Amino acid sequence: EAFKAQNDLVNLALTHIETSIVWWRQGEYENARGELEIGRKLAATLDNKSVMAQALLNLGLVARSQNDDKTARALAENSLILFRELNDKQNLFIALMDLSGVESDEGNYAEAKTLLEECLTHAREMGDK
Repeated sequence: EAFKAQNDLVNLALTHIETSIVWWRQGEYENARGELEIGRKLAATLDNKSVMAQALLNLGLVARSQNDDKTARALAENSLILFRELNDKQNLFIALMDLSGVESDEGNYAEAKTLLEECLTHAREMGDK
């Protein structure tokens, strides 16, 4: 029973995260952020690193869409830490791409290139040629 309740909360958190993507794609950034904050809080309550990392990554994407590179960087870096711990290469790839975009936007081209090279390494490990 406790497992089912926890699983239901994980699914609820993921639903909020997925809903945020719809809002984000429509340019409704505050609605997206609200959904993500709910997902993040649920992830924290559950101590679920995977869900937390996804929420942080998407919060970073929303921040970047609003030209808040400082917040986007911090969120992407925090999601990277968790994705590395989880060895989640697919989401690590996405987080690295996002962070490379922040670096590029700020004129840090050498760092952006380093991050993109790491993306390429992960893509090859996942089977992309």
